[in-house]
Amino acid sequence: MRDLTVEDVLKLSLELKVCFMIVGWNLSSPIVDVNTWAREVGYHNFYEDGACAYEKAVKDAIEEANKTIAYVKRFILMRDDGGKIWN
Repeated sequence: MRDLTVEDVLKLSLELKVCFMIVGWNLSSPIVDVNTWAREVGYHNFYEDGACAYEKAVKDAIEEANKTIAYVKRFILMRDDGGKIWN
């Protein structure tokens, strides 16, 4: 399956754009929200061997995504243009 194009990424919600920056995906992954992203691809950056490793990695990916999303939203609110480049 092919990677997402710039046009595909521009169509994503702000939350999914942030997730894509953390760990991208291709069109074969059915990503619709932060939780799906964490379960499908986001956990890869946070996976460590051990008991409950997958569950912990998913939880860590969601936390990282939500923290980064909040940061980006604060940044957008501070912009003079109201963040129009993100919408």
